[in-house]
Amino acid sequence: MREWDPDEWIREFEKRQRRKKRTRIPPKAIRGIMQERPKPGRGGLEPWEGEEDL
Repeated sequence: MREWDPDEWIREFEKRQRRKKRTRIPPKAIRGIMQERPKPGRGGLEPWEGEEDL
């Protein structure tokens, strides 16, 4: 079994991190998502709860 070298591990880790590209969500898409009404079961409402229960 190979001996564990922390420096080598850090180098490999940083290489992997650089390789990952985050997908950028355009501002228009974010605005559309923010304007949607929360779906039942998300955003604090359970499927059986209506807004009138609040």
